[in-house]
Amino acid sequence: MLYRKSELKKHKYFLKSIHGLWILPIVIINLIVPLFNFFIYKLNNNDMVIDIEKIIFFFFPMFSVWTGVFVAEIFFSDKTKDVFFFYGNKKRFETTIVYFLCSLINALAVILLHFYCIDDLIGFLFKILSVAVFYYGLSMLIMFFSKSAPITIMVLLLYDLINTFVSSSKVFLLYENFEILTLKMFLTNYFPLIFVAVVFISIVFKGNICKIKKSTIGTP
Repeated sequence: MLYRKSELKKHKYFLKSIHGLWILPIVIINLIVPLFNFFIYKLNNNDMVIDIEKIIFFFFPMFSVWTGVFVAEIFFSDKTKDVFFFYGNKKRFETTIVYFLCSLINALAVILLHFYCIDDLIGFLFKILSVAVFYYGLSMLIMFFSKSAPITIMVLLLYDLINTFVSSSKVFLLYENFEILTLKMFLTNYFPLIFVAVVFISIVFKGNICKIKKSTIGTP
């Protein structure tokens, strides 16, 4: 039985359950994006710095939550959630957060390798960190209502595309900003993303508790 297995074997089971989908973010974050950015920088030098940041903005937050989204579907989907009845809500969120944090730490480490082309490297790290946390909260909220990983990914991708083509320093949800990060910018444009993410996660967690209470009360 899964609940008797060690944590490492449980995570191995979850990764096996989503087949090879967990490999995609590893390849994109660690190989494709860094190599592509390096070559376009070498060819165009400083003229491509903003484009490099745009590429990271587009791929890294999305693929930081990718694996966690597909693992979360196991818990939220009507087809499989009853199989994991022994997984409490706290444990379910801890599981998805593990995948998110592992991917996020990996993404931030890869960004550090871009020291040769990003001037405000630390500021850019904080930007990506804030956006990625927001993507995690948003993905959990969408998953809670849709119970589908493909739908969640499609909504995140649409939001990602909107931010690629539309930017505004006055609307924090349009997060792409290529200026040097200041304290004021962080507090007005990026900290709200973290705050909203926490609210989303709280809503999902509370929603799950309410469902359990309702089903318990309704049981004779």
